[in-house]
Amino acid sequence: MPSRNEQLPATPPAGAEPRNSVAAPHISGKDFEPLVVSPKEAGKLLNKGHQKIYDLIGSGELESYIDADGRARNITMASIKGYIARRLEMTKRGEGLTSPTAAANAARAFKQRHAANGRQNAHRTERPESPTK
Repeated sequence: MPSRNEQLPATPPAGAEPRNSVAAPHISGKDFEPLVVSPKEAGKLLNKGHQKIYDLIGSGELESYIDADGRARNITMASIKGYIARRLEMTKRGEGLTSPTAAANAARAFKQRHAANGRQNAHRTERPESPTK
């Protein structure tokens, strides 16, 4: 036992393990890939907005869970990779919005939806006052 005036060594001797510790694998830097990410991080990875990420969660395209604290939602990297693989397969088969016809149909449906919304909201626009008698 060292005396009070002697300092203890800063690190244990080579090959010695600290007491009450369990050897953990070294995880850091470029070798580390997270198992889960936040919805914000998933959005960055997939180049999607917040609402689209939650739509993909709701449709079952992305798997997620709420952490033990009940505060944060986590999306599994496996489901993100699976989503990308499914989208690539759809592209190879010519499905989805990757074909010019599908993109044109989607654009036409978008315009029709918004035109219909304009007609539905026509009553909300100001109308000129009618002359009073």
